[in-house]
Amino acid sequence: MKKKVIRLSVKIALIIAVLIGFVIINELIYENKKMTFKTIVDDYKYIYQIEDMYFDEENIVLKGFFFELQNYRNQDREISLNGKLGIVLFDINSIAQKDLDGNEKPKMGLPLNVEYGIRVDIDDYFKCEYDYSKCGFTARTKKENLNLENGQYLILFKPDEEDIRVAINSNTYINNGQLVYINPKNIVELEVEGTDIEKIVKEGICVASSPKDHVFIYQYGWKLYWIVDNGFVFEKDGSTCIQYHIDTTQYSNLPKNRIEKGNYWDNLGADFEKYEITNSINCGKYRVYVRDIPSTYSVTRITTGYYADEKWKWQIFFRPIYSFK
Repeated sequence: MKKKVIRLSVKIALIIAVLIGFVIINELIYENKKMTFKTIVDDYKYIYQIEDMYFDEENIVLKGFFFELQNYRNQDREISLNGKLGIVLFDINSIAQKDLDGNEKPKMGLPLNVEYGIRVDIDDYFKCEYDYSKCGFTARTKKENLNLENGQYLILFKPDEEDIRVAINSNTYINNGQLVYINPKNIVELEVEGTDIEKIVKEGICVASSPKDHVFIYQYGWKLYWIVDNGFVFEKDGSTCIQYHIDTTQYSNLPKNRIEKGNYWDNLGADFEKYEITNSINCGKYRVYVRDIPSTYSVTRITTGYYADEKWKWQIFFRPIYSFK
């Protein structure tokens, strides 16, 4: 009888050990999926923003919103709403790992703990036939997990935290402990001290930067400032047309002429020289072009650049920095 009890106890212990092992292995697989990713190009069918970054005792906290458009340029899309949003931080200075065939392995990053919330204000701004209010998030990780003095981390969104194939490059970074909306490698310190554009550069947000094209775009309030240095190429006759295209979720609010033509985006392109403020204020060594961000419809993407001879001489895509406070 005693031997039977011992054998039964051993069997139960083995079953418990197997179950515990199974749980541990599944948890490791789950964690591995959360931190593994393959970056895809942001085709602007996702809307997102890291609105704030702050420190909460031992944690670093990111707050913002993320959702996928169910209608893009007036075309309905099939999207999956089953996955939980994953947010991963990737050290952009880490060395790429390759397999035996020389192919780059999937990248590994630091997954954050994400809590989800309702954002009625976001849905109000992008108001359309779809409800986008279930888009808010708060994400945390321990401060000790990051090098906040010298580290540079890209923030990536995984529409499904367990899907290792899809991670959206947010073009938002933690650079030396500060939140920035351009690649740190493209940060250029403009020489604006003592000029009238110093406040725009110091208090505004750089939303796009292309040093090779000599153009730096700042948002200050609900205006955009194209700041260009002396390497920027202008047309000699004063007709340097800066393309300024706007995508939206609110097609019916577009100007009548755009709707009549069947366009689902707005075209506000105009000559740099027409909206240039260089001669009216002190811009120092730079020339500056300023435009309002439209307020009569939502803005999901901005395309700017210079198009001539049937090709883009330079082109930049970006989103405005939304403010719902």
